[in-house]
Amino acid sequence: MRNWVRLTKMSLLGIGIIGLLVACGQQASVAPEEVQVNGVRVDRADGDATGTIELSISGRDANGNIVSSASVQSASVRIDDVDNSTQTFTPTTRICGDITATAGDVAGVLMMDETGSMSSQDPDGLRFDAAKRFVQDMRSGDVAAVARFSSSVSTTTGLLTAEVMQDFTSDQNDLNQAIDDTFHQSGLTPLWDAAHDSVTMLEARSEPNRIGVVMTDGQENASSMSVDDANQHARDEGVVMFGVGFGGASGAELDALVQGTGGFRVLVGDQGDIAGMFDTIFAATQGQGCIEVQLDPAPAPGTVIEATLDVTFSGGITRTTTFRVQF
Repeated sequence: MRNWVRLTKMSLLGIGIIGLLVACGQQASVAPEEVQVNGVRVDRADGDATGTIELSISGRDANGNIVSSASVQSASVRIDDVDNSTQTFTPTTRICGDITATAGDVAGVLMMDETGSMSSQDPDGLRFDAAKRFVQDMRSGDVAAVARFSSSVSTTTGLLTAEVMQDFTSDQNDLNQAIDDTFHQSGLTPLWDAAHDSVTMLEARSEPNRIGVVMTDGQENASSMSVDDANQHARDEGVVMFGVGFGGASGAELDALVQGTGGFRVLVGDQGDIAGMFDTIFAATQGQGCIEVQLDPAPAPGTVIEATLDVTFSGGITRTTTFRVQF
């Protein structure tokens, strides 16, 4: 799995990130033909990784469609490989959520990092491709807005740092033009302020799935707002936050960006990762469950673990997949 991401506990959250949403009317408690890990939440204390992670899982039926409801009976994990550490880790698991889904139209904010560091962190402009992938897959009932952030852009009235390039619309041509127009690449990175602005832009929207997608190199250095304040703003408004990191993005900072909101982080290493990123996000919007994994001892920051996950569904049917976690 090329992308490893951070995800909060999955229960009632209507996570709808982009118009990759399509109807997948599955029967309740269907045992999937396949299982996949969409994303990972790494619990952190004072910036350091702890031994607890949560895996967002989804299942697919024989036709490749996401199963919207399935009962998880048990799960187990075995460690396949460890990078950046000589330790041996013992995993234990528990079920923290059956596969469920909540549907509805999406209102999304595409918040684009246009600071000076992006010239080296995303030299190929992958963030523009990722944003246009979002627009390409929007449904007729979905809307999006495009904004850019930097310490040197012209801040839109009512926001802390972001400049709105296109207000909410379903017009794909207008959105794609706005994405092209975000190019700036100057100034510092007020990441927490940008996350807060994403929520502020969504406050007046009535769609059931309101999401903020912050695309960045993940290096906060200029906010007036704390990450805790930005997170609380998202939780208060019921906005799900996603952090998409490019180049040398900080996984820990993206973890902090989405904590407690129901979203997760994605690290994009190359062009091919974009499709994979939206595939896992799509799966999460259509039906997801939660597996908690406790590792003993707790991995140090920088440790990378590759592992195999076995999930047993109702009827005693077991499906297997692999995942990768960066602490």
